[in-house]
Amino acid sequence: MKFLKNLISVLWACKALRLYSGMILWLGGLNGLSQSLQTEAESHAIWNEATMTRSWVENLYPNTEIEPPVNASERETLQSLIPVVRQNPRAALNQIRQSIRSDSSAALHFMQGSIHYELEEFSAAASAYMKAIEKFPKFQRAYQYLGMTLLRQNRHQEAIPNLTQALELGGADGALWGALGYAYLLGEDWTAGRAAYQRAVSLNPDSFEWRLGLAQCDLGSSNFGSAIAALETLSDKHPEKARVWLYLANAYLGSDRPVQAAMALEAAEKLGRKDVSTSLTLGDIYTNLEMIRPAQKKYLSALELNPSIALQSLPRAVDSWIRLEAWEEAENLIANARATSEWTSLSASDRSSWNRLEAMVAIHQGKDESAEKVLLQALELDPMDGRIALELARFYTRQEKWIVAADYFSRARKTADVEFQALTEEARMWTLADDWEKGVERYRAAYRKFPESNLQKTISQLEQSIEARKGR
Repeated sequence: MKFLKNLISVLWACKALRLYSGMILWLGGLNGLSQSLQTEAESHAIWNEATMTRSWVENLYPNTEIEPPVNASERETLQSLIPVVRQNPRAALNQIRQSIRSDSSAALHFMQGSIHYELEEFSAAASAYMKAIEKFPKFQRAYQYLGMTLLRQNRHQEAIPNLTQALELGGADGALWGALGYAYLLGEDWTAGRAAYQRAVSLNPDSFEWRLGLAQCDLGSSNFGSAIAALETLSDKHPEKARVWLYLANAYLGSDRPVQAAMALEAAEKLGRKDVSTSLTLGDIYTNLEMIRPAQKKYLSALELNPSIALQSLPRAVDSWIRLEAWEEAENLIANARATSEWTSLSASDRSSWNRLEAMVAIHQGKDESAEKVLLQALELDPMDGRIALELARFYTRQEKWIVAADYFSRARKTADVEFQALTEEARMWTLADDWEKGVERYRAAYRKFPESNLQKTISQLEQSIEARKGR
């Protein structure tokens, strides 16, 4: 695809093709992307796969060699139902209900379950299959279809013993092994899932779903090399499958290959899988590559697609842009965040975080009055946020308002995450204010609380300077 070639040339030309350890943004994207992969339509794709089962109509006749026999009357009932089932499953269901008696064979219950399954009435289907097994405990296909029905209900732990029993009773087709692999995959038993999918692939080598499931197990067990090899092969054979590109992006991210991950995500978006997860993850990748404009485009897209999720995730991105001195882009993103209707639904703590970032941008742009106002509003929203108190302390330090700054440093020290910064920065402030005694006292307090810090030399030098000053 031409757009992929263009993208990779741009990415490799980027001056900074490295990931910054200090900028681990939304690359919980590994989790976010995985959660976005199972759309309603795709969660059913496995059941529509040609290798999953033969047509359910073809399975209405039990295999009488290894499964319950039917008498002449029941065989006639089954035969009469076939055309009805094909044209009107609901009418066929009513007919089979009228035909079932207490002494009916397991075959009729199996047929009833198959019709319920076709109508996506999975609870009723499971009950019918269970009744068939109760009447004929070695009913192999009833176990198989019960397992598949339970999977459709997301009851994968219950599905596993039924599918395993179907195998023990002689079932050995790719569909059965694939369904078992899928059950293990849902339960995150990667080793067992991989083994089952390998058997499924050996029996149905052309099955897209089983090969994809095998790659997912490799991905889940962090075997990224194998996952990438399998998914790249699938992407060559099925470039139109967005799911393949999304899983491939996960694998590339897991193996620290952000450029390739971006390519895969861009491909998925071109194929219609553009959602808040892909947009946020692409924005994070581009930010880590210091490609701010492409990142900005993706973050703005995320705000449009799902403002609620984006508003929770984007503060970290803005924080990174501030470190990269992308002031205008950060200001623009904050303005767009404020313009969303969901802004007013943010908690006081979340709004406070956004205000802190807005103030930091204003400070770096020389808008001191605006920055002070926003920071004070942020602290009013969340009086216990030590990060905001620390920013106010820094602001007043630059203004040389030492006493006011000291008060905010004192408030910041009550927050564990910034306590060390508050102590040491207040110490430096007092030395700037020419009050060296207070400065050394704050350094000592920091060293007592954080003995692993390298403050001994600083304290010793400052003490010597104080003694020298006294000796003049």
